[in-house]
Amino acid sequence: MPSNPASTQLERILSVLDVLPERSPGTTVAKLVESGSWDVHLRTLQRDLETLEKLELAERRPPIRDDLEDSVSERWFRIPGKDIRRQRLSAERAIAFDLVERLSRALLPAQVVQVLKGDFDEARRRLSALRNVDPRARWIDKVQVVSDSFTQVPTNIAADILKSLQRALLINQQVVARYRARARGFSTKRHLEPRALVQRGPTLFIIATRPDKPEPRWYAVHRFVSVRVLKARCSTTTFLLKEYLEKGGANFGALGPPIAFKAWVSKHLKRDLHEAPLAQDMTLKPVKGGGAIVTATVQRSWPFQRWLLSRGPDIKVMEPQSLRDYMVSKLEQARDAYT
Repeated sequence: MPSNPASTQLERILSVLDVLPERSPGTTVAKLVESGSWDVHLRTLQRDLETLEKLELAERRPPIRDDLEDSVSERWFRIPGKDIRRQRLSAERAIAFDLVERLSRALLPAQVVQVLKGDFDEARRRLSALRNVDPRARWIDKVQVVSDSFTQVPTNIAADILKSLQRALLINQQVVARYRARARGFSTKRHLEPRALVQRGPTLFIIATRPDKPEPRWYAVHRFVSVRVLKARCSTTTFLLKEYLEKGGANFGALGPPIAFKAWVSKHLKRDLHEAPLAQDMTLKPVKGGGAIVTATVQRSWPFQRWLLSRGPDIKVMEPQSLRDYMVSKLEQARDAYT
């Protein structure tokens, strides 16, 4: 079946819009043709640019007299903040963007959410415009995002710090930074090789190695005091984020290899675990009184221990003995704090 000429033209116009710069010196039609991105004549691209100009998505400026390469051709720019793909958001997409904004503002640092500000603003404008003419726009009054647990306020990150770390990660270069190991501790100098950015709950982390230590470590981005990107490239490594996480890398603070976990759980926690298991090999054996004995192979880590403590009387660790002793000690300390 032959392709739709109108669809092909629209796709080309959108791709032209994507490559137009937003600032000086701009670009010429000839340079767009030379890039080889589109198999069309110069006049065709000229018409595409004129179409974008009519839509108020691009603008042209007179030739730059001092340009040594081309002082006779006009320059084309993309108008900042405008995108034809956001001009006609459907009610469904606008609602989806509104929900994403609510969720992201509750979990992500403001500097991360800022990237999508234009989409969120457009969604709000679209819903406001549709409210009195399209009943679907009022769905937003009947939909809400609610966390299933207590959620802390997202950490505050300096914009220049995040930008430097993202740049180093993108171009695979080392950084020299000052980092606070604790929220109120003194900062120390670190020579790092950024490997990945990971959002964990309300905190954004960068996973990095060191030139002399290939073991990946987690660094909370909000604890960086300063970051300077170096010219030196990161050392060659086989680090793969997906593989690292699948092998338990997200359980930072892991205390040794996986353990054979066994515990009694209440009937309420039993229901929760039936829907969201602790591990692939988890088993639940019902006992008298409505509870159950749960067994699973898990990684003993700080997050796992915090989860155990948060369950209070709904769980009683049976094995391993070292974890049972830890729980007894922590619960006794909690009791003593109230006496």
